[in-house]
Amino acid sequence: MLGETTLPLILGVVGGSIGIVPAVKLNHALMDNPTVNELTSTIAAVGLAQNLAAVHWCRLVYKPATWHYRQSHWHSKWVRRQQKCQR
Repeated sequence: MLGETTLPLILGVVGGSIGIVPAVKLNHALMDNPTVNELTSTIAAVGLAQNLAAVHWCRLVYKPATWHYRQSHWHSKWVRRQQKCQR
């Protein structure tokens, strides 16, 4: 499947929290200090992958034939967890 999309993302790789927060420095080092275009592409790809995963999850959960089974199964798991917390 091929596709193309345009997402308006305004990012920077110099200044702001990049020079102050150690986690940001580490992330940039792990990514080999990406350019603005590389960082924008990576962030857009991760966001699209998260959306695809959410759509996939919804497709699995809301199948009409299995909805009642899954709902009752999750409800029983929730009840068991609540009972453990009350002990």
